[in-house]
This record gives sequence, structure tokens and C-alpha cells, in this order.
Amino acid sequence: MAFKKLFIILNLIFWSFQVFASAPLCSSLFVSHTEYLNQQMAQRYPSIKFVVENPDQFVINMRERFETQKIKSPNDPYTFDYSELGLPLVKDVQIDLMNWMAELNQNYKDLKDKKSPFDLFKIHETKTLLDYSQALIQEAGIYTQDNKINYKQSIEFAYFYTRIRGKLDTRKQSPLLRFYLFFDRTILNGHHPKSAKQEFQMYKDRKFSVFIGKGFSPGFREAAIPFERALFNPEKLETIWIPSNAALGPSIFMRLLSRNINFIGVTSTPILADGILRPSSDFWIHDIRHESVKYFLFKEYQFKKDLTEAQTQKLALLIDKWLVEQNIAVSLIDDKELRAAVKLLIFSYHHDRGFPLIPSVYLTPNNQKLYTNILYTMQRTAGEKVAFTQPIENLNAADKWLKEFWLNHIEEEKAFLDDLN
Repeated sequence: MAFKKLFIILNLIFWSFQVFASAPLCSSLFVSHTEYLNQQMAQRYPSIKFVVENPDQFVINMRERFETQKIKSPNDPYTFDYSELGLPLVKDVQIDLMNWMAELNQNYKDLKDKKSPFDLFKIHETKTLLDYSQALIQEAGIYTQDNKINYKQSIEFAYFYTRIRGKLDTRKQSPLLRFYLFFDRTILNGHHPKSAKQEFQMYKDRKFSVFIGKGFSPGFREAAIPFERALFNPEKLETIWIPSNAALGPSIFMRLLSRNINFIGVTSTPILADGILRPSSDFWIHDIRHESVKYFLFKEYQFKKDLTEAQTQKLALLIDKWLVEQNIAVSLIDDKELRAAVKLLIFSYHHDRGFPLIPSVYLTPNNQKLYTNILYTMQRTAGEKVAFTQPIENLNAADKWLKEFWLNHIEEEKAFLDDLN
């Protein structure tokens, strides 16, 4: 273990020399941490390197496109070019839909051959799914033939695809998984799937909506309206959605906590996450809910501290520093179970619940352990892999560890805020 610590420390020293040797003389420690995170994410997620190798520059580029488009089409500035991210997804979706249509055609034939009056609804549903899939394939063909797609088209296309692709027969799931999905739809996300006919009509009418239903979660309800307004702000590109079918891990979501970049999952198969097996439309709204509270709570901190845009950017760089230091500190925890509990508590509090990675935010009591305990229980009972046992004991220890970590950084936050005055 001592060798492991020495190895990490030596690597950090080597990396520091590399950064300072190559960076301009005016570079700060904050920029160095940011560059380190950018390099790390670009290596880990090559398919989205366009975004993660420099998220701040990506936002600048997209805002420039937005402003240019606003001059060309003032009433529809969200039609700026988004081909780098949109076209690869469209091509993947097009292939998936073609394969799915082959399955649907076979199902449709089998149902008709049975000639059972009990299958009439299934026959109509399957026929509608076939028609819907064909329409999406034709739309995808337009984008691929033109070799371009705009931002608005990318989001809407992914939205309508996820709504129809993830038809999950919950009768095949265990009673517990069905209950968890019901809880997720009713209490958390307010998501109520419609019939294939209704979904197809929504597609024909291009009825895109960020949130169709309302859940009972106060945090999600509070964040919904500001997040929806930000998405369609006609004056400024406030937040950038990236519909993606890339396999993304916790590191990318933690990296982008302080940036208005929102990865929204696009999947053709149900995904087990947080103890809930979600079909694609549920997974889509699940990601949006997480991104909405992330956006809202960061904006809330910004408002309470009266931060300007420039000051907020400086805060984001400081958060990068804290993230790097936290990752290093976590990696040095000897106890594997405690290390896993700390990781889960961090991700649960900052990603799942959306709280900014800021010392005072974590040090403010907010049921950190309670919610993470619930998450752990759902994951374990749903058959999802958990990395530690004795959740109460380990999460108590994890909370204590994190409080000590943030107490060692609270003065940095205070100094940052004092410098603003």
C-alpha cells in the first residue's frame, strides 16, 4: 500500500512538471487542474472527445454558432449546425431501427397467423410501431443524405426515438422491479408512457416536451421550469444537451457538474441504474431530471452569492481543483469498503441529487446519508452490483471522511468569495 501511495504521488509530481513546463507563464494552478481533467476525459471517452477535451471551449463554440444562427433566423436560433455530435447518433439509430423492424415484422406475422381475438390490440400496436419506425428511418435518411443535422433536430430525433424504442413489458419483470419502476414514474419523474398510437401521433405533430408529466419530488418539481426555460431561451444558449448512446461512467458526470453541458442517455435496451430497470424513454427522462437539478442548484448558489458570469467561470475552475484533489484523496483510502462507500456518497449527493461540488454545500446537512442508504438498498435488492457491505456503518464513516475533506477546503471557498468584494 505504501508503494501505491508513493507511485501516485510521484505521478502527480511528474504530471505537475509536465503541465507547468508546457503551460504559458500566466497559467494558474486552476487551469492546470482543468487541463488534467480534460486530458483524462478525452482519453477515457474518445467518442465524445469533441466535447470533453475542452468543455469550456466547446461551450464557447456552440454559443458562437447560436449567435450566428440568431442573426440568420431570429425566431429559431436553435437550428445551428450540430452535425459532429448529431450525425453519429442518427446513423447508429438508423441501423438499430432497421434491425428492430425485422423483429417487429416477424412478430406482426406471427400474431396475424395465430388469428386470436385476444391479440387484436397487440397486432394494432405492432403495426403502429412498424409505421413509426419506418418514419424515423426516413427522417434519419434525410440527415445522412444531407450529411448535416442541426441542434434542434438532434434533440427532437433522439427524443422521439427513445419514446418508441423502449417499450418494456413489465410483466416479465419481478414484482419488486415493477414496483421500483412504478415508484420512479409516479413519485420521481412523473413519466407516464402512452400507447404506440398516441406516441406516433405526437411524433407526427412534432410535440416535443422536456417534461410531459409531473412527479412528486419537490427538488425535481422546483428545478423543472427554470431548466425548461433555459433550454429554449431565445436570447442565449444557456445549457447544451447532448443526446448520446455512448457508455458513460460516473467520472464524466462529475467532471461536468459545474458546466451547463447535459448528456442525455439514448438507449435501445432497458438500463438498470439506481436499482431501477428503465426502458429508453424512462432512462431519457431520468437523465434529464438529474441534469435539471444540477443546473438549478448551481444557479441557486450563483444567485445567492451574486456571482457574475466571469466569477462563475472562476468558480468552475476552482471546482476542477477540488475534484482532482478529491479523486486523489479517495484513491488513497486503504479500506476498500470505505473507499467504495465514499464514491457512492459523492455520486449520490452531487450527481443524483445535483448538489454542486463546493465545500459549504456538502457541509450543510441535507440528508446525505439517508438518500444514499435508500439508493444502496434499491441497488442491492434489484440485483445491481454493490461494492461494499454494512451500508449504515460504511456510509456513516464515508460521511465523516467527506466532512473532514471539505473542512480542509472551506477556507478556499471563503477566500474566493472574499476576493469578489
